[in-house]
Amino acid sequence: MNDDLLGPLKNLQRAEPSPFLFTRLEERLANLAEQRLEVRVSPAAVRLALAGVVGLVLLNVLAWSRPAEPADGLPAAYEVSTADYRLY
Repeated sequence: MNDDLLGPLKNLQRAEPSPFLFTRLEERLANLAEQRLEVRVSPAAVRLALAGVVGLVLLNVLAWSRPAEPADGLPAAYEVSTADYRLY
């Protein structure tokens, strides 16, 4: 089955790159290395992101530090008897 699919590929010739392709790629890479892009983030954006992270951490600490309160007032539909499902 693989010969049926890959058989026609045996007759194809290998692609030959241009002789100057490698030198052009080297030149482009050298130019990109010279052009350093400076990314500047405003201090206000940094402060806002930091405040958001601190707020999320505080909310997480508050959520985990509070003990879970038992739900006493559940509707009758949520009450399950162990005898109904023969859990014992």
